[in-house]
Amino acid sequence: MGALADILSRQTGRPVKDATGIAGIFDIRLNGTPDDITGTDTTGDDPSIYVALQEQLGLQLRAAKEDIDFLVIDHANKTPSEN
Repeated sequence: MGALADILSRQTGRPVKDATGIAGIFDIRLNGTPDDITGTDTTGDDPSIYVALQEQLGLQLRAAKEDIDFLVIDHANKTPSEN
């Protein structure tokens, strides 16, 4: 399920955390087109990834606020090479 969360994160452009608690390896098939996957409507009014996950796999993507780690580089200098 962690690998699925990583794929969904790349497809949706948002962090996706696996909160299912389900361990193991699965062969998951999700029917749809790339255009379907880019949808962002969570109300079920369009054929988005949210609807496909719910209808085909019984999984939900829920928006939540959580702390995430990230790196910020606020300054960099180019130093001359000694070669």
